[in-house]
Amino acid sequence: MADPSAIFAAGRGNIFDEEPPASENPLRAKDFNPSAAAVIATTSTEIAPPALIASSPTTRAPLPEPNEQPLARGNLSEPAAPALTDNLARNLAFSLGAIAISTSLDRSGDTFALNHGQNSTVKTLTKVGDALPFIAIGAAALTALDTNDPRLSRTGFSALQAGGASALSSFGLKYAVARARPEANQGPSEFHNSNLSKGDSSFPSIHTATLWGIVTPFAKEYDMPWLYGVAALTNFSRVAGRKHWVSDTVAGSLIGYWAGEIAWQRNKPRPDSSAQIYLGERSITVAWPF
Repeated sequence: MADPSAIFAAGRGNIFDEEPPASENPLRAKDFNPSAAAVIATTSTEIAPPALIASSPTTRAPLPEPNEQPLARGNLSEPAAPALTDNLARNLAFSLGAIAISTSLDRSGDTFALNHGQNSTVKTLTKVGDALPFIAIGAAALTALDTNDPRLSRTGFSALQAGGASALSSFGLKYAVARARPEANQGPSEFHNSNLSKGDSSFPSIHTATLWGIVTPFAKEYDMPWLYGVAALTNFSRVAGRKHWVSDTVAGSLIGYWAGEIAWQRNKPRPDSSAQIYLGERSITVAWPF
């Protein structure tokens, strides 16, 4: 390999003015290759002339050596926004529209309950649907405590969060809306009746809100949309038992769904997106995953 000092001399023009000794394996002017000289020059501990640096071919930054440790980390990306806030206006409009449309089914749903509520099959489905939220709470608690499966435990914790948030928000809405239950025989448009206990009002359904909040993280995490069909059984039972109007259960389902979506999104594990700075003997490397 040519002597680096000779290469630098070539950059200054000295090698063309005098003949080096033959023993030093000189690099003659007719053999001079600027690209090759630039590559050789970059291996020197000296600073190469600007002209030689400019002619150096583009190379990929070296990877950190095995014994190098990151000096610093920094978060380069923000966590994904929950689905509800991705387009808040659109989601709220959809939810309110679905509730408004479902009010057209209130009277027909109550008529079905009056005509078929005592049917043995309907009564059995009503009992099962009413019990499902409590069964789901127990199942979510057991999965949240499962230390052998972090994914399952995380999903169960999200389900408990969503179920609790759904129940509390639904209870608060009961006081604000104070809608009469179907069994009061006052019609679906009766609100703020002086004889009505606001804490026992109809809108929305706490049973459906709680159950939908619990099943949503599992449905999202394990791609099991059929769980919503199971949750819909509680919607049916609350209408068939004349405890709620159809629109009450639709509102409860939407509250639970969005609470479950947000809890699931917030508890999802995030990929390591931190920058890492490595200090080598003759290099500094900044790296981050994509």
